[in-house]
Formats: sequence, structure tokens, C-alpha cells
Amino acid sequence: NAVFRQLQKQVNEENALQKSIIIMQQNSAHFEEGIVRSIQSAWQTFDEWSGRMSAQVQDTWLGLGQQMRALQPNAEWIAFAARSDHLLDPDTPLRNPETIDYPGKEDPSVICVHQGILERKKRFTKHYKESFYVLTPAGYLHEHGSSDALNHPNPELS
Repeated sequence: NAVFRQLQKQVNEENALQKSIIIMQQNSAHFEEGIVRSIQSAWQTFDEWSGRMSAQVQDTWLGLGQQMRALQPNAEWIAFAARSDHLLDPDTPLRNPETIDYPGKEDPSVICVHQGILERKKRFTKHYKESFYVLTPAGYLHEHGSSDALNHPNPELS
């Protein structure tokens, strides 16, 4: 039925958005690690060059170098994630439209008996036209332009 299809479409879009946000978060974490690794590499090069400097300046740089080497590549991301409440938990389960309860979900008047594509002979042109039909529990046969409820929400013929 149309309500379930719309609900399923909405849930599928929400699930796709959740997956893409989680992938973006993971990509951001990897990007952050790459930046930290690049800075560490640049610092290592700088540290080697600084070996030729004076002892006092060299001691300062060595201290900074030790701090850079001790820095975990993902430390910035972990700190950011810890203080941000806008990130999605990757372990959050995806939604399922079948488990969502709403008023009238099980009402027999909204559950179709059968639905599908049929060819119907037109009265005046004597040609066959393919359309999407829905049979209701009350015995009504509704003709829709297509199975897409968004493009054809109202039946063309009932």
C-alpha cells in the first residue's frame, strides 16, 4: 500500500543518509590521521636539520620532537569525537519500516488484496493499455498510471 511504500522509502533514505554520514566520519578520521602523519614526517625532516643548531635551541626542538612522536595519529579525531555530540554512532542499527507502528497500519481497509500490472482493452480504440492495478478487500479495482505512488497518488479509474 502507499503508506507502507512511502514509509519504506523514507526509512531507506534515512538509512542511506546514516550510512553516508558514518562513512564520511570514518573518512574524516583517516584524513586526520594522514595529516598527523604528514606533520610527523615533516617534523622528522626538520628535526634532522635542526641537529646542526645551537644546544639551547636544539633542546627546545628535541622536546617538541618528542611530543610530536608521542602524539597518536588519531588523537585529534578521538578528542574531537569525545567533545562533539553531533556525530552518529557507527553501531546505531539501521531502521526497518516493518517494525514501525503507526495508526491504521493493520487496518484491513488499507491492506491491498493484490496489486500488479494488467493490460486492459480500451472501449473506443480497441487497443490494450498496460496499467498498475490494486484490488482492495472491498472488491474495488483501482487503476493507477504506474506503481509509483508519488507520481500517481490518486487512481485514474476505480
